[in-house]
Amino acid sequence: MENNTARVLDDISALVPMGGVTIPGAHTKTVDFEGLYKRRDFFVERAQEAGLQVIEMKEDAENPCPFIIITFPEMIREGKLLAKVALVGHIDVVDGKPDLFEAKIDGDY
Repeated sequence: MENNTARVLDDISALVPMGGVTIPGAHTKTVDFEGLYKRRDFFVERAQEAGLQVIEMKEDAENPCPFIIITFPEMIREGKLLAKVALVGHIDVVDGKPDLFEAKIDGDY
């Protein structure tokens, strides 16, 4: 198995400053759609590079934030998702001080 430490550090360093707050707070006054779309694009690109299937759901007034499903290609047949189990995560972040969105590496890797 190859060592992916450098790639993981690069990916995390790219993700940290992207923002993507969906619940405004003390430091972010509005939903950060730009950050959310950057994060969505990041995950779509990485999934496609890995040969995974990406399904992008359309945003609407009720669900204005980007939503994607990433799965194995064999889990889709005739346009239908066959998977009975899903691992669900989210790409948004919580509100925080701006310095929390600066990537830092502490120690040797």
